[in-house]
Amino acid sequence: MEVGIDLPYLSHGRGHLNDFIIDWHDTFGMSQGGRDKATDDHLAYFYANGGNDQIDVTGSASGLGDVLLSAAMPLREDGGENPRLLTLRATLKVPTGSTSDLLGSGSTDLSLRLSGEDRQTLAAANITCFGTLGTLLMTAGDVIPDRQRHAVGFGTIGFGWQPLTWLTLKLQLDGHTAFFDSELSQLGNFSSQLIMGGTVGLPGDFQFDLAVSEDIIVDTAPDVLFHFALRRMF
Repeated sequence: MEVGIDLPYLSHGRGHLNDFIIDWHDTFGMSQGGRDKATDDHLAYFYANGGNDQIDVTGSASGLGDVLLSAAMPLREDGGENPRLLTLRATLKVPTGSTSDLLGSGSTDLSLRLSGEDRQTLAAANITCFGTLGTLLMTAGDVIPDRQRHAVGFGTIGFGWQPLTWLTLKLQLDGHTAFFDSELSQLGNFSSQLIMGGTVGLPGDFQFDLAVSEDIIVDTAPDVLFHFALRRMF
């Protein structure tokens, strides 16, 4: 049995990478999607419906986000050095973050998912396969409540290759159904992200994660996201 709690601290502020991202897309001949016509390094979350402004965040904000409680129970574990694992995971999100600053959603959410890992099939090549499939159930929130959906499906599939004892390279595809009923692709479309990165083993049983996420369905997720994590298992 596994239990956990996440205490997120969020910060919205002005950007620093607009010029770099524009140059990156120009270099590889990719569409700018209008980003080169907007003011650089400014913050603006805005949504209006029927002439009513429902979201208008242009100033920096930071604080505690929505607290997440989690639990997991193994359903299957093949023995041996390279097992196959299946785990049932549940999470409960409580609305502790400020919705006016977009630090929280205002809803209480429950998710259930099956997580699988296969270290056996491609063990000879030092490749591990993993994936998840789940659903998220939400009460009425405070962010665009008249458009909110109360059930969302999500999933993940990925591979990890360990060429060295201290290095694992990972490729992961994430996706989820829409959170809102909207004709806007940013709110009403299926979303998918491709994450590329890896984990480096450090002295003292520490591990450092580094990854980059790209929106492979354009406009449904942040254009680019950088992930850094320093972890230690106890």
